[in-house]
Amino acid sequence: MNLSTFFNLLVVLILFIQVNNTNAQQLENLGKNINSELHEIAPVISPDGNTLYFTKKRGNDDEAWYSTIDINGKWLSSKKMNKLPGKSDVNAVMSITPDGNKILLTGYNEEKNTRLYFSFKSLNGWSRPEMLNIINFEKLIENTMFFNVYLSNSGKVLIMSFSKSKDSYLHSLYISFLNNNGSWSEPKVLPSPINVNEGKYGNWIPFIASDDVTLYFSSDRNGGYGDCDIYLSRRLDDSWLQWSQPENLGKSINSNGWDAYYSVSAKGDYAYLVSNSSGYGGLDIFRIKLPENVKPNPVVLISGKVLNPINSQPLDAAITYYTLPEGVEAGIARTNPSDGSYKIVLPYGKQYSFIATVDGYYSISNYLDLTTVSEYKEMDITVDMKPIEIGEVVRLNNIFFDFNKSTLRPESYQELDRVVKLLKENLKIEIEISGHTDNVGTDDYNLNLSNERASSVVAYIVSKGISQNRITAKGYGKTNPVATNDTEEGRQLNRRVEFKIIKK
Repeated sequence: MNLSTFFNLLVVLILFIQVNNTNAQQLENLGKNINSELHEIAPVISPDGNTLYFTKKRGNDDEAWYSTIDINGKWLSSKKMNKLPGKSDVNAVMSITPDGNKILLTGYNEEKNTRLYFSFKSLNGWSRPEMLNIINFEKLIENTMFFNVYLSNSGKVLIMSFSKSKDSYLHSLYISFLNNNGSWSEPKVLPSPINVNEGKYGNWIPFIASDDVTLYFSSDRNGGYGDCDIYLSRRLDDSWLQWSQPENLGKSINSNGWDAYYSVSAKGDYAYLVSNSSGYGGLDIFRIKLPENVKPNPVVLISGKVLNPINSQPLDAAITYYTLPEGVEAGIARTNPSDGSYKIVLPYGKQYSFIATVDGYYSISNYLDLTTVSEYKEMDITVDMKPIEIGEVVRLNNIFFDFNKSTLRPESYQELDRVVKLLKENLKIEIEISGHTDNVGTDDYNLNLSNERASSVVAYIVSKGISQNRITAKGYGKTNPVATNDTEEGRQLNRRVEFKIIKK
């Protein structure tokens, strides 16, 4: 079934069932700048809460629209998205990445079969859509009545809803993972308690919150308040196959009708949904405030820029973030090509490092300890870049030692592996590793400690196959401070390890 037919069925279903919405007084219509006498459906709110994508139905045509919010919290006049080059039948946004630079779309190919596409923001608008290569996808969904999908904020997981039975509305939720080669794994049905009594109950329209843990979806399982309610379940481990017992969001959210299409920003304060209550005609987009007990876990929204250090021009960069001490890649984003800005969302409970990747430059890594975060935060962090040139000095931020010792801690390995990679990709480069301390302690003590720490770093890099002739160690003690030693913040900046490019 193609996308237009899917939305036509959905509109009929919602209009038929959701006539008496008991929550009408709690819903806030987003206003005439978004809603009209037509049907507005499938809202997708960007993680920063500043852009809303949705689908407007004009007869049998489906159009992708968007609106942005001003500083006073008012939604501005919505605009129709330009036709994407080469794929005029791709016209519904399913997900938007935290950086705002990649959208997941659904549409259909020349044979009118449902397919998924990525489009990337460029200086000239959105790029030509690239079809996702999902193993066995075509066979699995060939009989489905309609299809829905959401991309996790990490960009590594897809959760889908579809039925393998012809003419069945009773969907199950499936999961697919990004493979190392860029393809996606064959969708696998999520086990109980997400999917129960397949063929008797249905699960539709999944949404993964910014914490990459909380899953919202619609279901007609027993115990609901209406024909279809919104439920949440929280991921219990990193397999993405173990989930908590789904919890009904309650009568403050669910009505006696058909409740679906929830989209929640990273802040987790409001849910955006579709209803026919007190609107401008047909189906409109509303929002409703989420009770505390059904909000996703708190996250930190990081934003900043990646700029050329010489002329401050934007750099086209990939932003990769890792969990520490494991050094496991947790997600990837891209900068906006027009201004070098980026956004990433980091769930609480872990330590992270993140870097930018640009040919000819080395990114100074950033470190964040979010193990104690208890509420939503926004932070602005510029990613500093260094050209790979003789004389450049690069601070290695994520190097950790035992207290007053030169023993490297495991959370240092991911940072040092980047240096190893640089040296393996540039066989003529030679570097000096330098150790530095604050002014606490005697001159001899600090000089010896900085020497030993620099030597420990060199030993690790050499153990990874780099020739000893290409790397030297030198301790400077407290002689080269970069900040005042009168404050703890300054002393922390002075306690550092750097490398300097000696030969290229």
